[in-house]
Amino acid sequence: MIADTSPIASRDTAGAPHREARLTTGQGQVAPTQIKILANYWNRVCQVNLWHAVDGRMVGESQGTHDSSEFHQRIWKSAEALAEKIRCEVGPMDMRNAATMLTIGKVKAPADMSLPEFTRLMTFYSLLINPEDQNALSKWRA
Repeated sequence: MIADTSPIASRDTAGAPHREARLTTGQGQVAPTQIKILANYWNRVCQVNLWHAVDGRMVGESQGTHDSSEFHQRIWKSAEALAEKIRCEVGPMDMRNAATMLTIGKVKAPADMSLPEFTRLMTFYSLLINPEDQNALSKWRA
């Protein structure tokens, strides 16, 4: 049975509200619905930052605040380090794995995450969408 707890609302860079559903499988694990939400958040991160794959390589075309935020610098640096280990250019999987490493300290599939790990990753994605999101910043620093 899936338990529903109160959702967290924040705003993306366009000011539109988006919600993080907090559903659990009763075991403190991430529910399948949450994995879909995470994928949608990642797509939003890529869309806002103008990140896309070209021949398996991640390309970023974003300018301004997003490029200069500490969160964007950290994810690119971490992704580059992961790609360098296998001597390839940064790809989409390197970016997603870098986000996971930066948030929970290791690469882990969303289905294997605890709810606190999942929530922290969602917070990081929120900061990649809008590095000035005060709600996400306070959660990140907590």
